[in-house]
Amino acid sequence: MEDISKLELAAHLIMAPPSQVSFQDRKDAEAFFMRLREGALSVDSCRQILETTQNHFLMFELARSLVARMLKEWTKFNQEDIRNIALYLLNFPVVHQDLPNFVSTEMFHSAAMIIKRNSLVAHENTFADLLSILETFFNNENQKLQSFGLQIIELVATEFSTIWRSSNISITWDFHLNAKKQFEDVLLKQLMQLSLRTLSNLLSTSPDLNSIIEQQICDKFLRVASLIFCWNFSPKYLYLHFKVIISALRSNTFRPPESWHELFKDTSIITFFMQMHSRIRFNERLCENSMVCLTQLASLIGDALGPSGPIAVVMPLVGNLGERRLATVMGGISDEPVSSRKPILHDLYVQTFVSQMIDLFSDMVLDHEMVSLSLVIYKLFTCHPILIFERFPDELLHRFVDFVAKNILKLTQPTIFLAMKNDQTYSSALGNLFQVWRPLLRSAHIFKENISVLIESHNVAIIETFIKSVLSPPFGNREKPTSGEIYDENEDEEDDRIVFMDILCDIGFFCLYSIDYFVDFVTRAIVQRLVELTSLNLQTVDSKQLEIWQEDFHWILLIIGHFIRHNSYSYIGNIPEELALKCLKGYQSGEFTKFDDFSPLFQNCIDNPPFNPANYPGRLDPVTLISTQILSWFSLEHQMLIKLDPNASLLSPTLCQTSLWQFSLLMIVLTPPSSPLEEDSSFAKEGEEDNWGKINQEYLLNIYLQFHQKVLYQLK
Repeated sequence: MEDISKLELAAHLIMAPPSQVSFQDRKDAEAFFMRLREGALSVDSCRQILETTQNHFLMFELARSLVARMLKEWTKFNQEDIRNIALYLLNFPVVHQDLPNFVSTEMFHSAAMIIKRNSLVAHENTFADLLSILETFFNNENQKLQSFGLQIIELVATEFSTIWRSSNISITWDFHLNAKKQFEDVLLKQLMQLSLRTLSNLLSTSPDLNSIIEQQICDKFLRVASLIFCWNFSPKYLYLHFKVIISALRSNTFRPPESWHELFKDTSIITFFMQMHSRIRFNERLCENSMVCLTQLASLIGDALGPSGPIAVVMPLVGNLGERRLATVMGGISDEPVSSRKPILHDLYVQTFVSQMIDLFSDMVLDHEMVSLSLVIYKLFTCHPILIFERFPDELLHRFVDFVAKNILKLTQPTIFLAMKNDQTYSSALGNLFQVWRPLLRSAHIFKENISVLIESHNVAIIETFIKSVLSPPFGNREKPTSGEIYDENEDEEDDRIVFMDILCDIGFFCLYSIDYFVDFVTRAIVQRLVELTSLNLQTVDSKQLEIWQEDFHWILLIIGHFIRHNSYSYIGNIPEELALKCLKGYQSGEFTKFDDFSPLFQNCIDNPPFNPANYPGRLDPVTLISTQILSWFSLEHQMLIKLDPNASLLSPTLCQTSLWQFSLLMIVLTPPSSPLEEDSSFAKEGEEDNWGKINQEYLLNIYLQFHQKVLYQLK
């Protein structure tokens, strides 16, 4: 008893407030318990003291000491001793009521370590004992015991999914891999089914989860489910390259083996988690883990769902640019019409998930759900083959496209507004949705015509919403800055090209699929803004008004730059392929005016800005049209520098910097093809239909050098 008194005193010194204990006394007490963990007490002594003491911290330390001693001297214990100690630790919080959570957790954790260590030696008996005690807990009407059961499952699963790094207990890497494989083959699915049954019973009797203990049970179930759904299952084929294994682990998709097929064959698990989320979504803590479960269920792939049917791979064909197209290469294609086929399990699973997700979130998405929901949609669309969505019923596919687009439209303006204040709360959510919209646009050609038209119309709305978010009236609805938020050129802040790089790249890509709308919009915006600029008295203009104007034009140039900067596989200079094809088709059909020499047109833009295409005979192609507007702006910018010289403070350095960046992109886009490509027969044939190879690069370069020498001097 004297030894117990010393242990309790040491525990008291550690847990006492700092004002009541000296630094040295606390340090001595910590050293005392360190020696205890190194094996100062036998297993029998630990159990004897556990039954005697009432000090909770001492119980915590004794549990750690007991398991440390066992792992070090494992070969000295027979199977009966190991089994009895594991069961003793699992039952200790049940026998000793009202223990603090940290004590009961450590008891279960210690038992989990023993179960893992013994799993390869006698896994049948070890796992059977664990299942037996869990069945006892879950079948008991005492909700505290049910909560304990879920906590045990979480701790055991965590132990088998992790690696002990301690070198003094002789546990090898192979042991951990083999133990994990044994656990997931024998026990993991049974633990998931036990957990599902427990929460299902709870929800059937207490659908509102009003009591604290019911919420705790739900929370522990969600933690168990999220842990299992995030499980990195051992690879099916062991002789994979190490980098391939690491890549698979990082993808974090839910890929259970074929033995899990029964759990997903009727898709009722989707209904269960969707209905549960609808009940707990207003509780942020529960909602977070629930959304993790939905995200992982959205990413479910592999043998558990059976074959995926035809899988589409979209790739560009190399050949004549005028004949180039996207081809769909499919494997496992049947001659049977899609509409008459019975949906395979993979199709049925994805369709059920999409339908119930839309039903749950179409009317309302809470703020704390938005980022997670975007990840659910992203995982759903990127983890499953595109042809699974092509095989959707028309009504469901229509709803899905609407759902994605409407969430993008809803999220765009608040994301941009907050990002302008250096708040990236919704940036990742919008980025996830954009990464879904990109493949939808690219794959629009594989869907039926009504869906393709729907995607195109939503794409225009998405572009319009973004542009309106960054421009001021009448072209947008960007909020007017307050006195403390006026764009300050002297502030040390990141360039918008860096802050909004991902969003701008996506928007530029979207614009390539709605070229007519985008070019018409920016042309009207530039013409009106340049007319406004020419009507201003630059000596008396209100500085705030000019700053708002400069901010607008800054954004217009950024959007245009990301529209024309995408990498191209075309032979026509560096023009993006979609834009090049648009111009070529317009020339071939006679829609666009052809030029033998662009010099007079560009010189007119410089000499008489702003250039209004409405007053020009014929219709200009998109690239020429944008080039004329940019050159008109450069000319007016140069005139502003001359009129305001030597005090050019009203000319925004940031706007000048954006102009330089924009012009460098324009130079790249308008660069003629290199000699080897010009000698190519396919290029020569296409060159007869277009005039981009005839653009006078030296002429444009002279404009660039003359025009920006003054700007560079002022910026310096």
